[in-house]
Amino acid sequence: MKKDLSGADEPRVSVIVTNYNYACYVCDSIQSVLDQTYGNIEIIVVDDGSTDGSPEHISGFGKRITPLYRDHQGQCAAFNAGFAASTGEIIVFLDADDRLISDAVERFVAAFLDDKHITKSQGYMTAVDTSGRRLDRNIPHYLSPSGNYKNSLLEKGPWACAQAWTSGNAWARWFIEQVLPLPEDADNRVFPDGCLNPLAALYGPIATLDEPVACYRIHDRNNGPIGTEFTLPSLSLRLTRMRNSFEFVSERATRIGISLPLEHWLQWKTSWKGNVTVYAISLMDPSQPPPRFHEVVMAPFRTGKSNVLKATGLSFALTAVWLMPEKYALWAIRRLLRVPQARKPGGDNGSDVREYLR
Repeated sequence: MKKDLSGADEPRVSVIVTNYNYACYVCDSIQSVLDQTYGNIEIIVVDDGSTDGSPEHISGFGKRITPLYRDHQGQCAAFNAGFAASTGEIIVFLDADDRLISDAVERFVAAFLDDKHITKSQGYMTAVDTSGRRLDRNIPHYLSPSGNYKNSLLEKGPWACAQAWTSGNAWARWFIEQVLPLPEDADNRVFPDGCLNPLAALYGPIATLDEPVACYRIHDRNNGPIGTEFTLPSLSLRLTRMRNSFEFVSERATRIGISLPLEHWLQWKTSWKGNVTVYAISLMDPSQPPPRFHEVVMAPFRTGKSNVLKATGLSFALTAVWLMPEKYALWAIRRLLRVPQARKPGGDNGSDVREYLR
């Protein structure tokens, strides 16, 4: 039963569901918001030019939601449009293939009421398969505890604070107002959470919830690391998205008087994953320059998220990868990055998901 929360201490929450050709999932996503234990919610559903019948599914919810039907302009454009139509003091961007756990909004709100200075509240997501069956794994593996990570981010880079993926966040409106609009591109050449997460740590403290707040659905169209194929075009596009995201973060940071070491970030000086991805690309395409040995093997020590023992073990593993023949190095990098093999048209790709979750 929904709580009757309409007083001054129960802020309105805008849940913005962004959808593009997810007719098979979008109803489940919307229903998860309607089923929340918190009552003061507005639901805005942005359909980004779907061609799979999604609008018909969305319209079936009637006046319980506010639908926005647009030509296809990309996820960032959908974020911008949804936020422009919202009125809530707290904003949740929910991917249409994900769903919220029933008390997620209530727990998000409690974090904001405890500390009205936070830029966001975040929580883990439980991995589920296409049918919604839980897969006994949280995404990401680790979130940084509640706190202020501005200085850590400036010193150690954008990964100094481990943050939730898109649907695992609730944002303060005052923060989103200062950093939107996101750059619009129908090809999605930035990561929305790759833009918002580092900025959240720069603009103020964050609050982390210990329990999952959402379900992350794993399927063959995921746009994050789980859905990335281990191919030259896919890995190159991922680095391009991160570069574009960091450039946006740097520009927005100047609005509050912060000058980021952008070139340092863009050379992957603080990311073992970035450096090992560059190394994989150089093995696939010899015309691309590889990173230097010390940049690969020393990066685990630079973000500060791992303890010394874990960083040392990872550094040894990366050293071994560097010394392997090309074929085995690529195999090892794919496993380290937890990226599925390239999918075969018409094949059974379920094994890719199972392998990722090992």
